[in-house]
Amino acid sequence: MDALRAQGKFPGPSAAITPGTFDRTALKNKTVVLTGGCSGIGEATLRAFVETGAFVAFIDTNKSRGEEIAAELSPKVSFMHGDVTSWPDQKALFASARELSPDGTIDIVFANAGTTGGKDGFDAEPGEDGEPLEPDLTCVDINLKAVLYTVKLATHYWREPPKEGQDRSLILTASLAGYWDHTAKTQYGATKWGVRGIMRSMRSKGMAKGFRTNLIAPWYMRTGIASEAAWDVIHDQWGAIFAEVEDSATAVLHLAADNGANGRGIGVVPRQAAECGYIDLGRDELDTELEAAEKWHVPR
Repeated sequence: MDALRAQGKFPGPSAAITPGTFDRTALKNKTVVLTGGCSGIGEATLRAFVETGAFVAFIDTNKSRGEEIAAELSPKVSFMHGDVTSWPDQKALFASARELSPDGTIDIVFANAGTTGGKDGFDAEPGEDGEPLEPDLTCVDINLKAVLYTVKLATHYWREPPKEGQDRSLILTASLAGYWDHTAKTQYGATKWGVRGIMRSMRSKGMAKGFRTNLIAPWYMRTGIASEAAWDVIHDQWGAIFAEVEDSATAVLHLAADNGANGRGIGVVPRQAAECGYIDLGRDELDTELEAAEKWHVPR
């Protein structure tokens, strides 16, 4: 295991973070790219960044709400009406962030836009002709394909070494559904495990290129990602206690400000479980994998 670490193939994550211990002032005048900023976690995080003095360029399909937010928070915020599953739209978002930035650089990228995907499609009855119906994979497009677009663009803009003293941070929105079985939503669970896979791939590659990669994994929280009726079922019938949207924003700020955090999965949980509303999950360590890799003689 130590030999593999020494080769630099598996540098692994940083030490676990301590919730609530970060310096918000480190984010002043930083430039942020954010996807899905018109509601829920995205809007809360956008506002939290602006409160620290950061600049935020964001994209969303909700044109009227996006324009309202941008007008309210101008000149710190720029809004682009667009679709994260569109490569040209995401390219335009990153270009707009460069224009917004006081020094023409992008410091933080938060790939957040997501959906539960409506009906899963895998338990659907056959069509009238008895043939299987093609599933709607919009959930995969938004939760995984679009995240890959965002990550690709981040790596493009960060292909040159960072400026002296510059800290660059890539943060992804996964879910606790990416850490255990989610039988009701096959696509959703698959995409969130996929986002976790992106983080684990990029956390070593990114450090070699001068940026950090982490994720947040929220528990259930009442946002527009699902209907009020669905949330009522989750609360009343399943007995779930909700996490707070604001705690997701705080977790993102922590990961953005803490220049020692890399490769960590941060769970956003009910405050009954953690006073700060977020915890280091400690579920993305490498010891077990490295022991197996040594046994199997994984090549360099």
